[in-house]
Amino acid sequence: MRFLLPLLLLAGCGSSSSSSDMQTTAGPDMATSACSQTVAAYCAAVGTCKQDLATAMMASSWCPNGSNGTGVTLQHCGAQTLIIATYPESADHFVYDSSTLVAVFTSVSHTNDLTCVAGPARFAAPSGCDSATTLCQ
Repeated sequence: MRFLLPLLLLAGCGSSSSSSDMQTTAGPDMATSACSQTVAAYCAAVGTCKQDLATAMMASSWCPNGSNGTGVTLQHCGAQTLIIATYPESADHFVYDSSTLVAVFTSVSHTNDLTCVAGPARFAAPSGCDSATTLCQ
């Protein structure tokens, strides 16, 4: 199921686009931006939220039947971990720090524009990410 909140603030992405949009071998470089709500408010609004990294890293959390048409990848970005769920029209970028969900960005297909939909008032999203590892498709 896709959880896409209204796009409120666009932040530039420093990486080039690839066949899976916001995902490149070096990972997305997201600019510092203002988030539209807290992670707690986002999770309450969407109903289900993988707030701990251990749960988010399990393929069964995203694709309970082995596949659901959503591509989910994992990248390490220094001390942070980025999990990207790619849907037909958009992608959600879940940022974990110290095993806790700290921010959520979203993007629309075929653009490099990201919107912070959940996190602190100002958030410097991860950069310098390693190659993506597929969790499920």
